[in-house]
Amino acid sequence: MEKTETPLEMQEMIREKCFLRFPTLPFIPKLPYNVIATDYDNFALVSGAKDTGFVQIYSRTPNPGPEFIAKYKTYLANYGYDPSKIKDTPQDCE
Repeated sequence: MEKTETPLEMQEMIREKCFLRFPTLPFIPKLPYNVIATDYDNFALVSGAKDTGFVQIYSRTPNPGPEFIAKYKTYLANYGYDPSKIKDTPQDCE
């Protein structure tokens, strides 16, 4: 893999990258996935793009509530993400 660093990777000193592929979902491109922050028990913030165009907020709780989401959207603002552009994913499916 070519060793190129984005401005966010240089700022946060991200040195290694993980590329994920979803064989059953061929429309999802192979992109670097970087863990921005995690406590390993409750949440993970994962970037899925070379810029601030895609980010995911993961929770171990199926419905973490609006306070949880708002807290981590605010956290991500410190990394250049616009909280108003982060879309919530419905968690009410079985």
